[in-house]
Amino acid sequence: MENSKSKELITKSNNLIEARLNFSLMEYRIILYSVSLINTVSTDLPDAFEINIKNFAQAFEIDVNGLYSDIKQTLMTKFFNRRFTILLDDGKKKVCHWLDSVVYEDHSGYIELKFSNDIVPFLQNLKTRYTTYYFEKITKFKSVFSVRIYEYCIMEINKKNSDYCVLSAIVLDELKLMLGLNDKYNLYAHFKQRVLNKASEEINAYSDLTIDFEEIKKGRAVEAIKFTVKRKNGCKRAKYEAEIEQQLQAESYININQEIDLEAQAMKARLIKNYLVNEKIAESLVDAYPVESIQENLNYVDHVKIEHVKDLGAYTANAIKEDYKLKR
Repeated sequence: MENSKSKELITKSNNLIEARLNFSLMEYRIILYSVSLINTVSTDLPDAFEINIKNFAQAFEIDVNGLYSDIKQTLMTKFFNRRFTILLDDGKKKVCHWLDSVVYEDHSGYIELKFSNDIVPFLQNLKTRYTTYYFEKITKFKSVFSVRIYEYCIMEINKKNSDYCVLSAIVLDELKLMLGLNDKYNLYAHFKQRVLNKASEEINAYSDLTIDFEEIKKGRAVEAIKFTVKRKNGCKRAKYEAEIEQQLQAESYININQEIDLEAQAMKARLIKNYLVNEKIAESLVDAYPVESIQENLNYVDHVKIEHVKDLGAYTANAIKEDYKLKR
């Protein structure tokens, strides 16, 4: 069921971004909203996702009036039966559906979706070839092609882990196939105006990227499109939950080691100043023995009558090495 608040991130396999999709804007918004609810690092996917219509309207800044009917109509007449093609890593193509079931109750304000088993591996527990971006960066787009081109560009710039890149030219026919436009906008001028120009305007206005495109021509005909992508000033790359977890673990490990190092340095200074231990010997002691064990043996040394100790430094070093605290 739906969380009280959608997560900030969209994470999906690059196979889905590169897939040949022919979805409407409403269909793709349903996809994006549903994906935003997924805990992508979990090995268990909930049986169903509950779309809260009010939250959906707020997320995309659209009118809630009539939205339940629009979403229901979209799901039942188009989306549920829509097939699309995923390009697999081994070069094969997989044709599948996005949904297994839709459960609804009129006037409830909720619609329940269940993803197909074919989709789950491309959304969950991802290890390689995935893309993460901020959900809010695409919510103001009014064209599904803006979302699709944004995803393609954010995928490529994230691969390069850079704030600026010029992407390899993509053949026009391949780009149209990816956008589900293999039989539309046969006149390039229409494709440029309604797809490329519209996408550039919306991406540059609302997202964390700025993009530009260059037409690669063969003679007078446009043969391919080359995108130039730049991350806007101050915008950081969104990190997948697994990356965040790994980073936190690494930072925690570094912090612990730094604390241990500081304790060791403080103990070394005490051994030299208060117990007259030779500097090199003191350094070897803190390298070889835990600070807690050294402290316990210093407590033992503190109870020994100093007049009975001829060489305090040597005695202290031997106490630590031979664990004199056990004699107490």
